Amino acid sequence: MVFTNSCGAVPVLLLSAFFALFASAQGFEVTFPPADHTVYVAQPLAVAWTEPNEAQKLLIHLYRGDTLVSLLTPTPITNDGSYTIPIGKIPIVAPTDEADADTRYRLRLTVEGAGGATAFSAPFTLKLLGITLPTGDVEWVKGADAEIAWANSFLGDQVISFALIGVEDASTVVPLTTVGDETKTDTTFTVPSGAANGIYHLRASVVGVEGAEEVAAGRTV
Repeated sequence: MVFTNSCGAVPVLLLSAFFALFASAQGFEVTFPPADHTVYVAQPLAVAWTEPNEAQKLLIHLYRGDTLVSLLTPTPITNDGSYTIPIGKIPIVAPTDEADADTRYRLRLTVEGAGGATAFSAPFTLKLLGITLPTGDVEWVKGADAEIAWANSFLGDQVISFALIGVEDASTVVPLTTVGDETKTDTTFTVPSGAANGIYHLRASVVGVEGAEEVAAGRTV
C-alpha cells in the first residue's frame, strides 16, 4: 500500500523508516561531560550518552566551537553508552579563552552507518595546566624564591616554559624557568634580579606547540 500526495507516491515502509530514524536521532544525547565542565589536555575523559546499541559502532570528534580539531577514536568504538578517552588522546591545543565563549570545546558523537545519529556534548572548558599558584595579587621580590603550582599532571614529556609578560607592554618578556618532568605539578624558581619593576602576567606555554599556552592573573615584581 502507498500513500499519495501532490508530489507523487511515497511508500509506507519508507515513511516508517524515516520516522524511526528521526525518533532515534531525537533521543540520542551526550550526557557527560556536562555544561561548563573543565577538562585538561592529555587527561582521560569519561563520556556518556543515551540510546546505546551494541550492534553499532561510534566515532568521537573534538571541536573548538564549530571547528573540527581532531578525531579522538581512530578505531570506532562500540555504542554501549559510555567510553573513557585514554590518557594523551585529548590533544595539546590552544586552551579555552575564558573571555570568549566561542573557544569552548565540544564532543561530537556519530553512529556509523547510513543515517547514523549525531549528537554534540554541551560546551566545556579545556585547560592546559590549570595554574593554582600564585593566586590573587602577589608581589614577587627580585632575587627571592617563588613558587608556581598547577593541576594537570598528564602532559607526559612535554617541556613547559614559564615567563612573565608585561601587562602594559606585552613585548616585555622575562623568562623564569622550564619544567620537563611529567610527574611535577609545582616548581620553585628565583625571581630574576634584572626584571623591571611593574605588573606582569604569568604565562605557561608548551615548548614547540603553537597556541598551547595559559596566562594567569597579573603579579607585581
